Amino acid sequence: MRVRPTDTRIERHERSRLARGKANRLSVGPWGLAALAAVLLSAGLTLGVAMILSGCSLSKPTPEKRAFLLRAIREAEAEGKLRARSGVVRVPDVLMASAYEGKELVLRTGESQFVSDFYHEFFTPPGPMLSDELRRWIVAAPLFEGVVDPGSRLRATHTLEGTVTALFGDIREPKQPKAVLGMRFLLLGEESSGVQRLLLEKDYRVERAVGSSRADALVHGWNEALEALFGELESDIAAALAAR
Repeated sequence: MRVRPTDTRIERHERSRLARGKANRLSVGPWGLAALAAVLLSAGLTLGVAMILSGCSLSKPTPEKRAFLLRAIREAEAEGKLRARSGVVRVPDVLMASAYEGKELVLRTGESQFVSDFYHEFFTPPGPMLSDELRRWIVAAPLFEGVVDPGSRLRATHTLEGTVTALFGDIREPKQPKAVLGMRFLLLGEESSGVQRLLLEKDYRVERAVGSSRADALVHGWNEALEALFGELESDIAAALAAR
């Protein structure tokens, strides 16, 4: 009968060392992760190291949306230039051409090419904003005794209807961008018989050169164009009322 030799101290030490190595290969703790990163770094794989140690993403941060307002500031009437006021005018909501009724800014990039700017938009749809600005302007102008909106029960002697025909940034020439605003207005006056007569019908278009195609520069240009357009409209309404 064979007798198995008794394990020597050296053999026991060797088996213990191999067992520890196997365990280290099966689990990677914090020090094992650092060791792995060191290996990748020594191999020039810096991207792998960054992903392992910090978990950073390769995607770019998403740009934040920005919102803008359209405003028209009317200068106070100079003393001695006040005009006689005539009746009450009803100002319905401004209508928008379908291309410009959304909140996103519209840019013209070609002869028949337009794009919308997803990250830059009006704070509210431009139709209601322009309606409010138009009413504020007409209230401040010495044209009518009163200004009412469509929901008022007060009988109006006149009606001022407006439609936006253009509201875009023209960036076809990158070094010469422009803010473009176009509107069409009708002024109706009620006769004593109750029949309404057309007193004014006119298309307006104002272009303002802006120093940059950035959204804030375009909005500033639109606000300047809106003030110029409303100023011209005010003068035309005054002439139409005087000629009646």
